[in-house]
Amino acid sequence: MQRKNDRILTVHSRYGQFLQGVCEVIPLERQGSDASRVTTVLLLFSQNLAVAAAREAPRNELTTLERSFPALAATPQESLLKEFTMSKVGGGLRGLSYADLQVFWIEGQVMHLKALNRDFKLDFTKAGLQEGAREALREGLQMAIDGRLQANRSWAELRAALRNDEHLARVRDMKMAAETGLKMIETDAARMSDRGAARIRRLEVFEVERFTLGFGWGTCNWPTDGELQWRWVQENGRKHPQVDERLTQKQATKAEEPPCQLGGLYKVIDKVTDKQGWVYGMAWSQPDWSQHQGLNLLRRRRWTRPFH
Repeated sequence: MQRKNDRILTVHSRYGQFLQGVCEVIPLERQGSDASRVTTVLLLFSQNLAVAAAREAPRNELTTLERSFPALAATPQESLLKEFTMSKVGGGLRGLSYADLQVFWIEGQVMHLKALNRDFKLDFTKAGLQEGAREALREGLQMAIDGRLQANRSWAELRAALRNDEHLARVRDMKMAAETGLKMIETDAARMSDRGAARIRRLEVFEVERFTLGFGWGTCNWPTDGELQWRWVQENGRKHPQVDERLTQKQATKAEEPPCQLGGLYKVIDKVTDKQGWVYGMAWSQPDWSQHQGLNLLRRRRWTRPFH
């Protein structure tokens, strides 16, 4: 419910009273830069569906998807599909009444809706809906066409399917991160929903060295260093699971970049480091690392590479 409520709050400043009675919100796509980012969503009500854009923009500015749908009236007492202009309804929603919806069908990730002798399209390619959610949406729309829709029950089943998809996606991400060292990057799709189908993962590898008096910085070699002696480790200090299995420990420590099976262009990344990307500390388990060496005897730097 929290994610749904967050999305409603995002569009509330633009649509205000027209959001009253919304049963479920499905993000469709996200476009634009930070300054002009637009998230298009599908709103499901008890009597109609609507498309809306969540953004900070003038109220009379419509997205391409919004322009493809007719305007919904300002109040339920008026015809739901009367062709009002945005200025007349004060930023009202655009969509379709279930009463006017004749038939719908799905081709791939695109849903076709036939109403008012016109064809409308909803592209779910970037929505990341899994089979359970897609089936709940299909069943709800079919019941709406047949006049059997029980909004609270039907869209509650869709909501449960969406929440289950989000939970399973988070479990998959955590399992993959533990087994492979790949972490999910927060993409636009992922910001819209944890269900996102187009997910990008990031290989994250920590390089670690120890300072030894008279020798300077080099591969960890204290008996207590454990797997830090592999030089290329995970955030928990264990040998990174993507280190090439064909390499011995000695060979791995001589690599100048992560010697991982998923090779490619890596870059050093962290918020606050020295000029070479290192941060310094006394123990691997400490929560805060410094960009200055001082009396610290350990240093590490984080290498990353995105994977689609």
